[in-house]
Amino acid sequence: MGTTLKTAEAERIFGKLKLVEKRKGYHVRGYLYFRGRLIAVAQYSHGNKDLPGRVPTRFRESLYLSEQEFLPMKRCTMKLPEYLDLLRSKGKIS
Repeated sequence: MGTTLKTAEAERIFGKLKLVEKRKGYHVRGYLYFRGRLIAVAQYSHGNKDLPGRVPTRFRESLYLSEQEFLPMKRCTMKLPEYLDLLRSKGKIS
């Protein structure tokens, strides 16, 4: 089916992961830092809508998540500690 994402879901994920937010024009970019090191950068567009085309897939991939891993993140059942454990298992952080 592919990844789908609404703006409100992206906003919740930014908050849950405590991404450092920078707004520029119509876009919101979030930076994930771990122990002072930049780990991931994700972005979405303002508004109340479904994000179009490949945007949801790029958003998911920028957080190093597979489609199966992304579902709990969208449903708010994955918390920050679980996400960090997942990144450790993928070798993105130590």
